[in-house]
Amino acid sequence: MSLSKPPVQSAQSRRAASKVASKLVENEKSLLVCSTASTTRDVREFLLNILQLCSPLSNKCPKPLQNPINDSSEILPVLIKQDTALFVHGSSTKKRPNNLVFGRKFDSQLIQQQEFELKNFLALEDVKSKKPMVNCKPAIVFLGDYFENNVEFIRLKSLFLDLFRGQTVKKIVDTGIQWTICISAVNNEIRVRSYVIDDLTNETMKSVQSPVHLTPMGFSFDLVMRRSFFDDKVYEKAMIHPKLDKDGKQVQEKQKNVEIDEFGRKFGTIHVDGADVNKLNLRKFKGLRKGGDDEGEEGYAENEEELMEFEEESDEDEKK
Repeated sequence: MSLSKPPVQSAQSRRAASKVASKLVENEKSLLVCSTASTTRDVREFLLNILQLCSPLSNKCPKPLQNPINDSSEILPVLIKQDTALFVHGSSTKKRPNNLVFGRKFDSQLIQQQEFELKNFLALEDVKSKKPMVNCKPAIVFLGDYFENNVEFIRLKSLFLDLFRGQTVKKIVDTGIQWTICISAVNNEIRVRSYVIDDLTNETMKSVQSPVHLTPMGFSFDLVMRRSFFDDKVYEKAMIHPKLDKDGKQVQEKQKNVEIDEFGRKFGTIHVDGADVNKLNLRKFKGLRKGGDDEGEEGYAENEEELMEFEEESDEDEKK
């Protein structure tokens, strides 16, 4: 019985399969926001705020899911079905209150999960200030040597960039950047602060080129690191950069000793080293030995004497 998947037949199925298949230039990374059945107010407000800030590349899971860092078998099919690469999961238990899990996948496999404790959360609604427009990319700033020297924090930096980068654009106007996220690291704690960018009208700042003013907008919190998961093999697979030509297509490496004729048939050339005939493993006969044993030599001598006697008798018969 064959375990391979049957070929896709209909055109609609082929188009759906091509959207999910691996690509040289990936699609926009969307976010799945999910939680357990019961959570705290801070966790619910955090999930609603990140759902709003990451719009339109964010989706809310319609059903409650258990903590994926304990068992990822429940959230992985949902990520594959909705074709989402990132997720944020919220939960709260007596053992781990105000719990958040950030994660991402690659090629239908989880590549990274990081569990945090949410502390000192300030929602967007708690601060009366100007808010950024929908689908507005933020300016992300990382502060601290941990994001440059520590391997674990370097991976978290990549995760946060995927989470808040938004849609890919070629050019951004100055007025398009309306807010910024400042992420700093202190020991095992990450502090996130969000600000609205406003132009200064003060005359004393006119000498400064393009002066800006930062106003707190909410969505500020502290994250205390807990458990983590990272798959090195999947990460190495995700970091492969194939060679591209001028048109952006993958350059296929030429196979050695393989030729294709005008009919499309493939022929291969096999190079075999020279074989030593003396070392071939053939059937060994006792009479062919160079230095046979005594019994073999005596038997050979007796056969030779009988042959000579037979030849002498045949010569005498011919003379008669």
